[in-house]
Amino acid sequence: MAGESDFKLRVVLSNHVVKKVVLSEKPVGLEELYRLLCEKVEGMPEQFMLMYEDADFNNSLVSLEDIRELKNCASVTVMQISESLPLSPKSVEVAAGNCPVKLRDVASWPDPFNIPEFDMHVELQLQQAVDGFQVPWALKRDILHKLALQMHSIKAYPSGAEIESVAKALIEKYPCLYEKGTVNGWAGWKNSLTFKMGNFRTKLNSLGCMEVAVNARKRGTSASVNGKIKKPKRNEVNFLPDVYGANEDDIETLRISICTNYFSQPVDAGKLAADMAQTFPARRKEIVCDRPAIESIVERWPALFSPSQVSLLLPVRHTLIMNK
Repeated sequence: MAGESDFKLRVVLSNHVVKKVVLSEKPVGLEELYRLLCEKVEGMPEQFMLMYEDADFNNSLVSLEDIRELKNCASVTVMQISESLPLSPKSVEVAAGNCPVKLRDVASWPDPFNIPEFDMHVELQLQQAVDGFQVPWALKRDILHKLALQMHSIKAYPSGAEIESVAKALIEKYPCLYEKGTVNGWAGWKNSLTFKMGNFRTKLNSLGCMEVAVNARKRGTSASVNGKIKKPKRNEVNFLPDVYGANEDDIETLRISICTNYFSQPVDAGKLAADMAQTFPARRKEIVCDRPAIESIVERWPALFSPSQVSLLLPVRHTLIMNK
């Protein structure tokens, strides 16, 4: 029997698993609440965060950041955070360990775009929604954030048509998000995604992400990496990918291996191409930021001037000439 002073919670683990938890008293802080839930509730994830129903926003789910917001007999939703929270470039590097450098495939935008699975509290609200559903601000924010992560994993600077394909795919998967009064039902989502991607790149820039920082040049920044490269024209971006998953020693070892392979006979063309692809972010950073002399580049990266590598630049050169 639960006493009058007991603190009761309705804990939602998934769509089909909802448990009642009775505590002897209200926890004094979030750390204690998290510890008690791990002890009393079976099946709790290793890393999670709690969402509670906020009456100020028509009981929409809001992140629980203060224990004072939690009332007796409240309902809390357990959400895993391993895939929902963005990682800084440094965190990505630590998580990657010694994994080989993997470049984003910027040439193939998926058609149709694959809408990712949203966090549990978002999926619950979308499943219960009907036509004419008024999307709460917190819900729209979480949807845009998840889509921005998915889009950036493919391309940091998607075009307007590519962003429109995301908005269209979102409405097709979740008809309740259709915007009445618009021509196609997703124009507002396209605009929101455009602004979200811009804000997302701004945050990455503040975290030191070189891929977007190189395109955010401002006046008076000649001492930074931005000042060492021309400011991109409208509808153009400078390409300077970050080097993840490999330190300087690994890159140097791979560079020496490339030189050895290049001057050996016969040359292993497949291995040479693979190694050159792995070292591309490091080479790009070295050339753009350090601006070495041509003689130094030829000495350090002789394979860069091989016919197979030069042929990779021909389509890019042809595009630049056609755009002049």
